[in-house]
Amino acid sequence: PIQPTIGNRNYDDQRDLESKLFQWQCPRCTFLNADSSGTCEMCSCEKSS
Repeated sequence: PIQPTIGNRNYDDQRDLESKLFQWQCPRCTFLNADSSGTCEMCSCEKSS
């Protein structure tokens, strides 16, 4: 098997950070939704501004 390298780990950390930056947490159920979504995928709560 291919062993992860520091470079791969940094890439994964960067990708995780970017995915978290482009999310919003639902105020009703706390689910993390994609920033492009206007309503929560779990409970259909509207995204607040």
